[in-house]
Amino acid sequence: NEENTLGKDDNNNSSEIEKLESIKNVISINAARYNSSAITSDGKIYTWGRNDEGQIGNLNVALRTNEPMNVMAGATNSEDEESSLENIVAIAIGANHMTALRLDGKVYSWGSNIYGQLGNGQYGGNEIENNGYDSDVVYATEISIDADGNDFSNIIKIAAGISHVL
Repeated sequence: NEENTLGKDDNNNSSEIEKLESIKNVISINAARYNSSAITSDGKIYTWGRNDEGQIGNLNVALRTNEPMNVMAGATNSEDEESSLENIVAIAIGANHMTALRLDGKVYSWGSNIYGQLGNGQYGGNEIENNGYDSDVVYATEISIDADGNDFSNIIKIAAGISHVL
């Protein structure tokens, strides 16, 4: 629990099963080394754990949190405000990034993008300064086309590895 991945308010490891009281109606969970996530019956994603590269998906989080935070979708233009990512049916977690699949087949990603794993056409040094720490994408961002311009909106399944997404 050194990165708060258990959702506990201390950094102590535990071999005991404990109920996470702060979120209700969880239908799916996913975890990686430093992060955990849950999808609720209303299609929202909650994440907690390490956030040094934006992998929690919420700019209002420090470098780590034990409190499950709602993943936010980024603004689509300068006049829009961010909003909660909704209608999610699956999530895949890599080492420092996450990818979500929405009910309509659209894919969203956020977190580290050093190897281009977010699918936004950028990688490596294209980091954005966000609230005092560097991260490639702090809010969930829709990935609607691939590098060749092909439509990317009818996806039925997602998976993630350490530094890639399928």
